[in-house]
Amino acid sequence: MPTKPGPGRVPGLGAQQIETHLAAVDTASRTAGRVCLIADTVQHAEDRAGHSLDLMYGVTPPPPDAAWDWELAPFREIGRRHRLIHRIHAYPDRRGARA
Repeated sequence: MPTKPGPGRVPGLGAQQIETHLAAVDTASRTAGRVCLIADTVQHAEDRAGHSLDLMYGVTPPPPDAAWDWELAPFREIGRRHRLIHRIHAYPDRRGARA
């Protein structure tokens, strides 16, 4: 789900930045050879309500070669009853990941 624009936010800017970055990575993989890409794709705030933040702003990446959850901020670091977990996608060879 795309992040909702709020005060001071430009609609579509996050997705545009992600797409521009991925295009630059793709260009580098054509000229430099193998390019590894590791990206945080979702932030999950674990609390009583629970919610997720789409760090890709609606851009759908291809299936990753590897994926894992990273506990970015454990309980008590940002609050007694809160922690942040990021979903990580890894592409050891971005050229092979383009679909």
